[in-house]
Amino acid sequence: MNRLVLVIVILCSSAVSTAEEHIQVAFVETTCASKNQFLEASNEIKQQKTVMQRNANHLKIFGNSLRFNDWVGYIDAIDVVGSTNIHLAVRLPCGIHLETWNNTISDMAHKTLIPFDSVVGGFLEESHVGQKVLFSGYFFPGEGGGVYEQSFTTRGSMIDPEFLVRFTEILNF
Repeated sequence: MNRLVLVIVILCSSAVSTAEEHIQVAFVETTCASKNQFLEASNEIKQQKTVMQRNANHLKIFGNSLRFNDWVGYIDAIDVVGSTNIHLAVRLPCGIHLETWNNTISDMAHKTLIPFDSVVGGFLEESHVGQKVLFSGYFFPGEGGGVYEQSFTTRGSMIDPEFLVRFTEILNF
């Protein structure tokens, strides 16, 4: 009986991990394909339709929840904001960044900055840029659909996207 329970737990754990890996792969593939389509578009109308399609595809990937678990990436920035908060950016393939706000004014509504005295803050204290990490968190809804992206221009949001994230967990990979 104990062996059966152990096998079921391992299989369930593996299924969750595989589902999360699939979500990360789908997010990266959709974002990268949209970047390439945007660059190849011959005018702004086609570019804007590419943006709209990327947003719709992101919503399809996540369904009703913008949460993600156990994604893998590389720390791209760890910065102190104010005197007790941390800005974190994690890099995924194709120039995709998942990050907190980098200042307290912009972060007032979202509360993405990481406190020094949090578990995530404690981990980051011992971390470095370039480190491979396993992390979880959630995105915020975007104004035009999809997930919230921080760039000032449409071109920036497609070429070098910076998706706003609240990190809930981060570990060495």
